[in-house]
Amino acid sequence: MIFLTGDTHGDFERIFDFCEKMKTTKEDILIILGDARINWVDKSKDNKIKIIFSA
Repeated sequence: MIFLTGDTHGDFERIFDFCEKMKTTKEDILIILGDARINWVDKSKDNKIKIIFSA
């Protein structure tokens, strides 16, 4: 399934809640629109959130 979000502005709590509620899997596609702040200046913070999302 494909899921589409709105702006997160770096706050992913509602995304995590959504994924838990919808029981998303690695086979699902999650498109985060707008200013997600996943590809930001702070590479260590970017990598941390990417690892969390990939789990």
